[in-house]
Amino acid sequence: MKKLVILFSILISNFCQAQNIVALEYFFNTDPGFGNATQYSVIPSPNLSNLTINADVTALPQGVHQFYIRSKDDNGVWSITNRSFFYKSGDTGIVSFPNIVALEYFFDTDPGFGNATQASITAGTNIANLNINADVTALPQGVHQLNIRSQDANGAWSIANKSFFYKMAAGPSTTNPTL
Repeated sequence: MKKLVILFSILISNFCQAQNIVALEYFFNTDPGFGNATQYSVIPSPNLSNLTINADVTALPQGVHQFYIRSKDDNGVWSITNRSFFYKSGDTGIVSFPNIVALEYFFDTDPGFGNATQASITAGTNIANLNINADVTALPQGVHQLNIRSQDANGAWSIANKSFFYKMAAGPSTTNPTL
């Protein structure tokens, strides 16, 4: 019985050890397959969270691109492929974005571009800190999804930014409480 416990302990300790990341690869826009992307040299380690990668984007045309990265551990198992978007500007390095000219919001169901509730904005290229008052009075109690999107001066719509919230039932009036 003692040998069985020792063998079991060895198996558990080997199974629970962190694996070293031994390979890293990245690609843009289209996946060439595991092991076929641009290899990036790494020192084997169980954690590469603060690694900085200098990815060569010179061959990419101006515009929006997707950057993908994944790693392989010392057992040959690949991680999930992580993705992020970026914009490559033209050769001049000067990028001019059109003004954002419209903003609309809707709850739960999309009525279509331009058919949601309009919010008042001042046209500009940055509306990051804009506050809007979205009217929730017609919504029933429960969980809802607020969606907000914008339109630029060229007529292009953004994706809808989504946020979930819970609307509570209206409580009794407390304007004249009885003590």
